[in-house]
Amino acid sequence: MARTGRPPNKIQRIPWRVYIRADLAAQVELLLMNSATGRVRYGTRGELLEQLLEDWMATIRHELLATENGG
Repeated sequence: MARTGRPPNKIQRIPWRVYIRADLAAQVELLLMNSATGRVRYGTRGELLEQLLEDWMATIRHELLATENGG
């Protein structure tokens, strides 16, 4: 039986090297940690960052539209 790998990403990913405060990183690590393994699942930090950036961009777009429409 053939092994199945991860499905390919629909959108190409690029590496970003980001430095954040150690205390903030520790708090995030605790929230993302799997209690059974004591580790953060691979890719979870990137998924969090992508979601935060998407939410932030949606907020910015909404504010720009409101400004353009006189709101």
